[in-house]
Amino acid sequence: MARYNMHVLNIIFTNETLGFIQAEQEDESNQPLSGVIIPDNDWAKVAEGMNVKGVTVRTKKEFEEAVNEFKKMDGPMLIDIKYTHEMPYSTELNSLDDPAFVKKYQAEDLKPFSYFAEKYGLEADAATGASQHEESEPEEDEAPDTVSGASQH
Repeated sequence: MARYNMHVLNIIFTNETLGFIQAEQEDESNQPLSGVIIPDNDWAKVAEGMNVKGVTVRTKKEFEEAVNEFKKMDGPMLIDIKYTHEMPYSTELNSLDDPAFVKKYQAEDLKPFSYFAEKYGLEADAATGASQHEESEPEEDEAPDTVSGASQH
């Protein structure tokens, strides 16, 4: 991008953790954190070292200013967004019916699956929010052709 002065905007989100893996370790297995904390690299400086305009932002206003700067310039830019260490929203454990969960993930404006299940006449499992449906037996695959030597591709 730098070599050909391409007008490309790159965005990196940095929070010093592999958030969804950390969430899995904390929420599901309750194990000690392992391999999820990563260093706070300065990706804007890395970009500058590669002849790309680098900007670090921490607020929405700073991000908007960086995007406006990008629109007015030639060449590539990288924006390194430093954001909160708060746990990401866990879709596997979506329990919007639980007020503590709603507060923790600031999900007051979201509707739980149970809302849609009730609205459309589905039965929802209270624990998981999953709809109840009949499982059908999987169809058996035909036996592979082991006689002719024909390729399966």
